Amino acid sequence: MTARQISGSRRQIRVLVVDDSALVRQAIRRLLERASITVVGECSRGDEAVERVATLRPDVITLDLDMPGLDGLGTIERIMADHPTPILVVTGEPHYRGLDAHFAALTRGAIDLVCKPGNDAEGAHLIASIEIASQVPVVPHVRGAARHRGRIRNLTPTAPITPVAVSRLVDHLRPAAVMIGASTGGPGVIRALLSNLGSSLSAPIVVAQHMADAFAEGFVRWLGDQVGARVVEATPGTRLRPGTVHVAVRGPHLGVGADGVLLALPGPATPHRPSIDTLFSSAAANLGPRALGVLCTGMGEDGAAGMAAIAAAGGLTIAQNEESSVVFGMPRAAIERGAARLVLPVDGIARAIRDACRPNRTVPRPGGASDV
Repeated sequence: MTARQISGSRRQIRVLVVDDSALVRQAIRRLLERASITVVGECSRGDEAVERVATLRPDVITLDLDMPGLDGLGTIERIMADHPTPILVVTGEPHYRGLDAHFAALTRGAIDLVCKPGNDAEGAHLIASIEIASQVPVVPHVRGAARHRGRIRNLTPTAPITPVAVSRLVDHLRPAAVMIGASTGGPGVIRALLSNLGSSLSAPIVVAQHMADAFAEGFVRWLGDQVGARVVEATPGTRLRPGTVHVAVRGPHLGVGADGVLLALPGPATPHRPSIDTLFSSAAANLGPRALGVLCTGMGEDGAAGMAAIAAAGGLTIAQNEESSVVFGMPRAAIERGAARLVLPVDGIARAIRDACRPNRTVPRPGGASDV
């Protein structure tokens, strides 16, 4: 299901295509026009794109990073500072500048990374990504720091939660593992979240991030360079280690076994891999009240059912709040199910995880005894 079908919107999406190759621009134009998406302009240089976005006012920009003159990163910063517009990085070189440039683009305000379409599946993915991006309002940012705000409203207001109240909620916990799920907008959020956690947690972390396979290896390496913890790609048969971040971004759907070993599991037949629902549900079944699930930014509902399973098993569940989400779809779905015990911004989520997983923490037992 596409974002347009999810939202029920019938409005025409207007796209500015930016790439230094005329052949690529032509191919993208034909693909989008077949999908009834209007290409309002084409640019071969970043500085030209900065000028034209002010007059064309597109709903979405597709942008290559490798261009003459002002490169893609500089173009993103200029556009997001002066005329904020949802930007998709569309690249034919997943290893351009060692991949760091692609993830740097996300921290500067780009919505997502997409491979240039070379087949029908990649073409469909680009169209779906454009439809999603067209629904994400953005605001100006300073020095490339992305600050997006979710679009979907009408949730029941959540009362502010103080750090003291959060600490009280997690005082009885001793998580065996922390599961984090994210999709569109996730890489920057996960980077910020892990940077706030440090490397001395008493529990391992498993991250499920929807991402094209071409960027998977680079994402794991980039995270490892950006945060203070050990970061490895999650693979079946790996034993979870305290203080280690295990990142699932490609391959089979993964789950957590009762013995703390990652398992390859059957999952839904959807294009989104790995399944956040599969990861969360396995944690609920095998870890019970010692599971901690966090659901972050992303379109759709993946993770909401799994989060409900963790909550039913007695584990702690946290949804990212609307104000800090790029796309408030997955967290919203969990909140509407009543599956999220806490709804917090990124820094609040990090604080709750630190409180629950700090080393050598005394955990109160019924009757006044304690366990460490």
